[in-house]
Amino acid sequence: MREVVTVSHVIHGEDKERDVRRCAIHPSPVFEKPHVLPALIRKMHEAKLASQPSSMSPQPSVAIWGTGTPRREFMYSDDLADACVFLMERHDAKDIGELINIGVGEDHTIREIAEMVQGAVGFTGRLHFDASKPDGTPQKLLDVSRLTALGWRAKTDLRGSTRIRVGRFPYYWHVTKRRYRVFHGSGLISERERR
Repeated sequence: MREVVTVSHVIHGEDKERDVRRCAIHPSPVFEKPHVLPALIRKMHEAKLASQPSSMSPQPSVAIWGTGTPRREFMYSDDLADACVFLMERHDAKDIGELINIGVGEDHTIREIAEMVQGAVGFTGRLHFDASKPDGTPQKLLDVSRLTALGWRAKTDLRGSTRIRVGRFPYYWHVTKRRYRVFHGSGLISERERR
């Protein structure tokens, strides 16, 4: 049996009692998890709805923190799963080493990402980059050369994964907008229709 564990659960070597060989991975941010992409999709979807012809409101703009110049790498979750299966089926931890990066090996500026989302959502308003807000780390890009040398590459580029996520978003947005749920600790304490 083989297991892949993320860096937060690093356990090197073998577990002879259970016949388990482990390798540690360090994945790039998965498309569905980081706050940047879901926030951009949500903002542009809501701005697009606000600018519908029936609303008679002026063409809205979407505010984005920073200058838009920092670079980010994002990976589609199906590609992360595929890479983990690839490593488990074809390679032992002793061949891979202590840690291996999983990513696409390509990054984009926040401006490029915002423009991709804008096109996928169909938002025709203006993007306003607020330089008074912090940019954050200038670049977040993993070196995936070792994984590439083993024979694996991501199948879904950022543009493709953006279209997939945006296509699913209206359903999730409408479901979450319809109900207001309040959670505290481990339980739901109130639920009501949103107004």
